[in-house]
Amino acid sequence: MSETKTSQVREAVRGAWQKILGDTVARVELASAAVGRVQERALERNRSAVEEMAKLSLASINYLGQLQADWLKLSLEATRKTAELLTPQRASLAAAPPDPQARG
Repeated sequence: MSETKTSQVREAVRGAWQKILGDTVARVELASAAVGRVQERALERNRSAVEEMAKLSLASINYLGQLQADWLKLSLEATRKTAELLTPQRASLAAAPPDPQARG
């Protein structure tokens, strides 16, 4: 009878242990699934952020190109105007009376 009692206790402990392990595995599976969902959302946010950074980078590069083109255009225009101002006109040279003080 002692053998039967021991056998019953062993079976009860084994059953309880299997239930504990089964519950633990089920909880780990649930936790893993939850972590997987969180990771997937994080990856999606990261993908979106990278896409947005790429769009902003491209827009910045395009804007920089436009600024450079505009700056070049304005620089050339300013250089031409400066050259015009510094170049004496033929009509003004012919029409200007000689400066009496220039002869000294």
